[in-house]
Amino acid sequence: MKKLLFIFLFFTVTTFTSAQQIYWNCYNIVVDNEVALTKALDDFMQTESGKSMTPASLSEMANSGSKYNATHGLCFFSPDASALESNREKLNNLQAGVLMSTWDSQVNIESSTLGQSLIADPSAFDLSFNVVVQINVKDPAFYGAAFAKMKEETASLYNGSLELHEALAGQETGVTHFVVARAKNMAEWISARNKIFASDAFQNFSSSVRNISEVLDIHSARVLKQYNVN
Repeated sequence: MKKLLFIFLFFTVTTFTSAQQIYWNCYNIVVDNEVALTKALDDFMQTESGKSMTPASLSEMANSGSKYNATHGLCFFSPDASALESNREKLNNLQAGVLMSTWDSQVNIESSTLGQSLIADPSAFDLSFNVVVQINVKDPAFYGAAFAKMKEETASLYNGSLELHEALAGQETGVTHFVVARAKNMAEWISARNKIFASDAFQNFSSSVRNISEVLDIHSARVLKQYNVN
């Protein structure tokens, strides 16, 4: 079964500069008891080990197809890949005991995906409504240049964010990249989406990448909690 990627979760930090590349690891999960998991996360992230973790975000599914089981996503992210990797060690101690016990009893992992940002502005990562487009790209360099041009030309049409990310490992078959759109809420996203789609810039972009890319899935989610975000 295809698994849902909550790529949008990790981009709720505002402490990184737009020039930094962000590495992320997202767990797509089925949660039996959201209250119990949230409390365990809250408590652990206040410990010494928790405070030393990279920024993290918990989100819930808003809209998805019937083939998805995942109800939530937990993502960790950092401009330092070594720091991201070190998170695993910090979960293997007594301070993480309650969290891991809750995780084992209340959570089922659907998938884990590793990726990195290509075109993204962290100043907009605090927007809570996110739409993720999973795509297959045959010519990444051409697609990236076309996307950057379209993004610049449509910037005046929305107050949210448009981002391009690359899948590195754990993604579904065929998925190479993700386009992420952010807004304060669903209504603002719909308004911006319709304006962008009607623009000449987007029509030119769509025509130029039609033969080198394919949309595989679109889904959305809302951010619930953020941790270690300054």
